[in-house]
Amino acid sequence: MFHGLTHEIIYSAAKTRAVFVDEYGKEKIVSGTAFSLMIGDKHALVTNRHITDLDFDRTDSKYISFRLDRLLCETRGRDKENGSPGEVKRFIIPLSHNEVLYDEDILNDVAVIYDVQSGNLDGSEDRLWDYCFKYEDLATEDEIYSELHPFDTLAFPGYPDGFDRQELRAIIRKGTAACDPRFQYSYDDQPRGEILLYEGFSYGGSSGSPMIATPKVPPLNLDPNPANQFRRMLVVGVNAGHLNGLTDQHPGLSYFVRSSVIRRIIDKNLHQIESSLATNSLQDG
Repeated sequence: MFHGLTHEIIYSAAKTRAVFVDEYGKEKIVSGTAFSLMIGDKHALVTNRHITDLDFDRTDSKYISFRLDRLLCETRGRDKENGSPGEVKRFIIPLSHNEVLYDEDILNDVAVIYDVQSGNLDGSEDRLWDYCFKYEDLATEDEIYSELHPFDTLAFPGYPDGFDRQELRAIIRKGTAACDPRFQYSYDDQPRGEILLYEGFSYGGSSGSPMIATPKVPPLNLDPNPANQFRRMLVVGVNAGHLNGLTDQHPGLSYFVRSSVIRRIIDKNLHQIESSLATNSLQDG
């Protein structure tokens, strides 16, 4: 199979910092990656819950007095002249004007902000996120079941150590699907949410990266074979973490939350908005 991604995939990842503040004004900052989805004329920002919720998967109350105050995102804009990556855009997403949405299953490490209200920190009115996925790029549960296979190549752009700090450009790395994507996976004997395992090195700063199943195209001049089927590029989830080895060293195995969880969070929110609009319309009438 021949496969490839465009240069723009690099710029789909936004360097993200979540700023938490306690009652005394003390700040705690968590760094990672996020990516944007266009849904009609609005966009949703996707990252991990452990970036926006300090108490996620914790058993202590160390950060109980901290609240999420704002997200700071840095990404490249698109040059209006030639369409290539342009100047760095720096956005602030205040939680006073945004709501972070989570899945009903608290084990799923996904956070979504729908219809993001942001300001450009350079003072301009340009609030466009130029490099975005479409909502339709998110793999459905059926697509994960039928089109994602063991040992498929996965790509994930993000901002771990080693990203281009001078030019603020993400780096993109690869992994391979290491479990049967058709079935629920857990790295121990406890439920761990709707995750899939891949062989690859995820580490600090990679959290929140989009997990992309690279497109497949059958080689030319090859006899037709049912196994050589086309597959479009699919965003199959959001990167979440890695396993710890017996010596607490990275064993080269990481995991991500399935894209169906992202879809579920967005779809539920859209349904609630539509229901609210319908109710308000009836009341106005």
